[in-house]
Amino acid sequence: MATVFRVPAAGAELVGFSYSPSMEAVLSLHVLVEPKHHPVQHGWVWAMRRLSPALKREIDVFAFAFRSYFPEFFFASPTGELLDFESELGRLRSTPPWYAWRSPFR
Repeated sequence: MATVFRVPAAGAELVGFSYSPSMEAVLSLHVLVEPKHHPVQHGWVWAMRRLSPALKREIDVFAFAFRSYFPEFFFASPTGELLDFESELGRLRSTPPWYAWRSPFR
């Protein structure tokens, strides 16, 4: 399946893409806790069964944060700097606690 974006030539400067190593990690955790939604990844999920029981429990404890909702602060800005994983962790650590729980509907 392909996604096609049709952007008028005059609107090309309004489009931005970015990558986020921390978001990729969160999405990978999502696949581990919801494998039925991601059949293409079943081989990887099967391989991850070798994770330690302690790590599996920790993933399960925090699953509320990536099972069906992805907090806005995990998303990279398409206009921001492209950060590596360690730099993104630093950005996440500096996020004020109130920001993490604010509602996008206010």
